[in-house]
Amino acid sequence: MNAALFLQPLTENYYLKHTRFMLRRLRKYLLPFALIYGFVVKIRNFLYDMEILRSVEFDIPVIGVGNITVGGTGKTPHVEYLVRFLGKQHQTAVLSRGYRRLSGGFVQAAPGVTAGQIGDEPLQIYKKFPHLTLAVDADRIRGIRLLLEKNPSLEVIILDDAFQHRRVKPGLMILLIDHNRMITDDLLLPAGNLREPVSGIQRAHIIIVTKCPPDMKPVDGRIIESKLRPLPHQKVFFSFLRYGNLMPVYENAAPPLPPEKLKLKNPHVFLLSGIANPLPFHNYMEQFASRISFFVFPDHHRYSPRDLLKIFKAFDQSDTPEKYIVTTEKDAMRLQTLNDMDDDIRKRFYYLPVEVGFSEEDEKLFQKEITGFIHRMQQSRIISSYGT
Repeated sequence: MNAALFLQPLTENYYLKHTRFMLRRLRKYLLPFALIYGFVVKIRNFLYDMEILRSVEFDIPVIGVGNITVGGTGKTPHVEYLVRFLGKQHQTAVLSRGYRRLSGGFVQAAPGVTAGQIGDEPLQIYKKFPHLTLAVDADRIRGIRLLLEKNPSLEVIILDDAFQHRRVKPGLMILLIDHNRMITDDLLLPAGNLREPVSGIQRAHIIIVTKCPPDMKPVDGRIIESKLRPLPHQKVFFSFLRYGNLMPVYENAAPPLPPEKLKLKNPHVFLLSGIANPLPFHNYMEQFASRISFFVFPDHHRYSPRDLLKIFKAFDQSDTPEKYIVTTEKDAMRLQTLNDMDDDIRKRFYYLPVEVGFSEEDEKLFQKEITGFIHRMQQSRIISSYGT
């Protein structure tokens, strides 16, 4: 798939109208395939629910994080939040499948590891937490067993992108739902973006509605909960994105750049994105740039020198004295291996870091749910050890 190049400011209305127009044209043709896909998924889930297909449980606390929608719900920032919170108290590990990596089997991250070896999202996490035990393996059962074998002091494992991976049954499952793409308004693949029917929400212990407005009112939260119809035992929380200072893609090429200072320069900003939903990234940067050109690539796109040449050509042709290239944090992990460029571009090539935030009340309750689960698992483990 080729990049969609926008050399004029990309507006949310344009993007949404364009994608909705394309979807309306395609959906009526894809609905029969969606019905077949949904039937197959329902059979698979039924087999697991009836324990005809067996899920493996571990006596160590395993926290699964996943979604029903294809991409774009903010899994990586939420995993990072858990690592930041749990790492203060417990020996924590993250296990991911390492989507679109070039390696195979079990790989544990170590200094110097690349996105090709473990994938861009795991690399992003590892770079932020270099002392974290992090591994990738498409076979999650083998991955957990190897993690425990190689790191016997582990106390908690976070299972990334785990909602549909039913061979492992996490003790606590966190389901992420994008506030801007509610699953109740979507269709199954390939007509829509759902990996499985909305009824799959019942497997979650915690539901987090992500990418909410930071100032969202309580009444809006109640409206969303009424749409999701959580079961009595399910807890619903609301998170938002918190962006940091722009950081150089190539370490030490330039100092960090606060977006507010960027705004004072009245710049031309070239946005570069290869993520599932680039709109929040664009909408945030739109506040700080008087002129934006947007290069959009598919999710997890592997950038080639040819891709960058298109961007650099547009960058060179811009007559604005102040100009920058800004990409997402995830994209930066893949772009760092392509460093054959002149110093002027390296100095102006930044990425936008992102973290997850909760309201004060939600954060306390969410953390209480996490620590309560771990405490229960530890107590159960102690009781079991006495029984043997």
